[in-house]
Parts: sequence; C-alpha cells; structure tokens
Amino acid sequence: MDKAVSIECRLSAMKKLHDEGILTTCFISPIFPEITDVKAIIKRTKDMCNLIWLENLNLRGS
Repeated sequence: MDKAVSIECRLSAMKKLHDEGILTTCFISPIFPEITDVKAIIKRTKDMCNLIWLENLNLRGS
C-alpha cells in the first residue's frame, strides 16, 4: 500500500465518475473498532457513491 494513490485522489476520481453517471461504490474495510470513524467516512462519501459496503476487521487464529 506504500505506493497506493492517496485517499484524496481516490475520492476525487470517485466523485468525477459519479458526476458522469457511472455507478460507484465506497468499500470501507477493515473497520477497526474504536479507530475507524465510519460515520465520518459515510458523511464524506454519501453524495459521490451509489453503494457503501462495510466489512469488520476479521481476525483469524487463536
């Protein structure tokens, strides 16, 4: 993820696509309890995407 595009750039691209009528989805994953501000992410993205998918942090093992 070190070479990944910034969140601001991703949001800008999503807004441009959504404004052009292309269906967009915001996938929030993993959700870290007490760390991920899901409400803030939804508030920021709700007007630029058609779907918001959420996935909890899934820990495996003992």
